[in-house]
Amino acid sequence: VALAIVVLALPTAERFPAIVWSIFGAGLVCAGGAVAERLMGRSLFPSATLIQQYGQPEVYINGTHILRPYFTFDFPTGLGAYLAVATVLTVTLWITGHRLWLIPATGFLAVVMALTFSRGPWLGALMGLTVIAVLLAGGSLAIRAGAVAGAIAILVGSSLLTSGAGSAAAKAIRLSSSPAVRTL
Repeated sequence: VALAIVVLALPTAERFPAIVWSIFGAGLVCAGGAVAERLMGRSLFPSATLIQQYGQPEVYINGTHILRPYFTFDFPTGLGAYLAVATVLTVTLWITGHRLWLIPATGFLAVVMALTFSRGPWLGALMGLTVIAVLLAGGSLAIRAGAVAGAIAILVGSSLLTSGAGSAAAKAIRLSSSPAVRTL
């Protein structure tokens, strides 16, 4: 809320840079918090949602003791999604502004995003980077739009194949085999 008040108080021309740099700064803070969670081996801000769902505030990779950090978010995927946005934004700032100090910051954000072990944000970041690369490249608008549409089609197609939805071997989901339905 405080950020919204500050941004709205700024003249219109100054709002966009303030928002961009705020997203970048908040991304660094969230990434730092996630690293602290990994180093400490516990969540710093326990999620009431996770405690209610799983009985504990920590989330681990299935069958391991590898912690998936989430810092102030309710789940690691939320943190990963925010870090994906911050990573794409930071790459864009680096490319357009030629600020070399953004290279290690980008690497840090990307590595911490990977530490959340959330596949959706990884794919989102890759798609965002593809869009940025195409939009910042030379060529006509039709070629750039076609490249983005092609990348989206490849992403959607690959997600269908990897999730089993596009696979002929995918098993049909039966509600009668669901434990929730059996208890009703």
